[in-house]
Amino acid sequence: MNFGWCDIEEMIREMSKWLDDNIGRDMYKYNFLGIARGGLIPAVVLSHLYKLTNFQMITVQRYDNALGEDAVKAVAKQAFDKLPYINEPYIVVDDINDRGYTLQAIKKQLPDKNNRYLVICERSTSKFKCDFAARKIEHNDWKIGRAHV
Repeated sequence: MNFGWCDIEEMIREMSKWLDDNIGRDMYKYNFLGIARGGLIPAVVLSHLYKLTNFQMITVQRYDNALGEDAVKAVAKQAFDKLPYINEPYIVVDDINDRGYTLQAIKKQLPDKNNRYLVICERSTSKFKCDFAARKIEHNDWKIGRAHV
């Protein structure tokens, strides 16, 4: 399954509706945290929609299956050592929640319990369950950000 830019735009609108329904007027209390690379576009779009200037970004990536959960935790800890507003709530945005390693590691680094986790796609078997996922997937055949030609 390929998700093109029109699909992503629709899913970001769905994220926005979820934020309106679940956070609403308290949105100003949150910082946006985009997970590079895939979470940056939806996080930036949402931060502009809500006119929130506290936008942060970290890189926690796991492209090699040889990297295990412990390696992801170590990368996340290193990224959070430089993150400002660490004790404030975040809206964490990523593109994919596959196995859950990245978001689990991020959750362990953020002390505030009011953080929200939003993704474009989430595998139903992930160890970590997001507050919102625009699409649930059950298979391995998927790509995000591919143009339809």
